[in-house]
Amino acid sequence: MSARTIYVGTDFSPASARAFDVALEMARSRGAELVVGHVIDTPGFIGYGVGDIAREIEKRIREDCSQRLEALRRRADRAGVPARTELLAGCPQDALAEAAERAHATMLVLGTNGRTGVSRLVMGSVAGRLVCTAPCPVLTVKETVAA
Repeated sequence: MSARTIYVGTDFSPASARAFDVALEMARSRGAELVVGHVIDTPGFIGYGVGDIAREIEKRIREDCSQRLEALRRRADRAGVPARTELLAGCPQDALAEAAERAHATMLVLGTNGRTGVSRLVMGSVAGRLVCTAPCPVLTVKETVAA
């Protein structure tokens, strides 16, 4: 498989860290660019006149996420993989699908926390929904692999 752009979505969880490692190795072995995206799922109250505190919280979240993304970009750079980052906002499923499409990604790589039962019903699965809606194949990576 020849890949030009591999898009990896991260929420900075251990499962996302493993997905980044897999995506980085895939990009390195295929000579592909790596795009690392994180979605800030902004609460509805931010931007609706809640005031300075909400704006300050959002600013700090953006700064923290930008620093984390930059650290991942530097890791890719040290591995010899061209990479760029995107800080997105909105519904994670929609934002990642749109970002992968804009990047002309040939694959979207995501970590999965493997929720089951009630927590899956309540929380849903961004990765599961993206398998159905992404504009390209989706590779889901579990945090750990059973021995």
